[in-house]
Amino acid sequence: MQAIQEALHSTTVLSANASRMYRIRKTVATMLRKRGYVVPENVLNQNPEDFKTEFCPGADNEPSRDQLSLLVFKENNIKDKIYVFFPEGDLGLDQIKVCVKASAHTNNFNEQRILYLNQNIPLYL
Repeated sequence: MQAIQEALHSTTVLSANASRMYRIRKTVATMLRKRGYVVPENVLNQNPEDFKTEFCPGADNEPSRDQLSLLVFKENNIKDKIYVFFPEGDLGLDQIKVCVKASAHTNNFNEQRILYLNQNIPLYL
């Protein structure tokens, strides 16, 4: 019941796209927590107003997808990380390179990445 009330509330505070991104980010954070990753409480408990303040800076109230990224660690192994990216625009090699470079500084092969895409993956990838 709380999830339904929160979803209804998020649509009154946020634009349709921002509300969708809010719910996706919250779902991903909850999913990672259930799988043993350390997700900050402020991410899990973020309400639509806080999301809007943090990620929707412009007058159009649209979230900056680059700022939505998350980095979480496994509870019992801090070398086991997952980076979550929400790239802007069409997926291409440039977006993949940005995601890999953003997480490649540690030279750790246990890193995993999640890319949230708005469209299908192109055939050439």
